[in-house]
Amino acid sequence: MFGIFKKKSPALLVVRVSGKVLCEFRENELPSEKTPSTQVGADARVSFVDSSGIVHEHVLRSAGGWAHFSVRRQSNRDSIPAVFLARRCSF
Repeated sequence: MFGIFKKKSPALLVVRVSGKVLCEFRENELPSEKTPSTQVGADARVSFVDSSGIVHEHVLRSAGGWAHFSVRRQSNRDSIPAVFLARRCSF
């Protein structure tokens, strides 16, 4: 009834681009795929932070523009997220 007062479950995976949260996956959302897009600058960093605080980071080396992601997370808590950079357009 009062869903706004319910406590959110902790994020199992947080995806950040240059420090800004791009998307999060929670236990009740699995399995799922999220397809966020964001504007990025040259040498932007994509970080994946799991529930235990382990960070995996990748650098996007080319010129800035828009980055379109497809991030998939399975229901297995130990699975590695599948991430695809779908298309990147530079201006």
